[in-house]
Amino acid sequence: MEKPTTSNLKEQEQRAILRERFLRVISALGGKEIKMRLHERTSVSGKFRAMKADITHYVVDGLKTPIGIVPHAIIRMSDTISISCDIGSFDRPSSQK
Repeated sequence: MEKPTTSNLKEQEQRAILRERFLRVISALGGKEIKMRLHERTSVSGKFRAMKADITHYVVDGLKTPIGIVPHAIIRMSDTISISCDIGSFDRPSSQK
């Protein structure tokens, strides 16, 4: 077995830090109002509920689309260009909104 080098260990540590930050952000999004930009120039919004463990899909409640509201939706990450949220809403629990 190959002995890990210092640069490999640093890279592993950096990846672990980035992964932890990503998971904290996804966790904090639960119950928050988000806006999504999708392919075909579509903008939608709704309440983020969950993300599949393999990060291929996410669940949104009350999805507001240009043609109406979808009560519950599962959106493919591959259809998503960006997800945004008011970061001020991270300061207080969603139950206080």
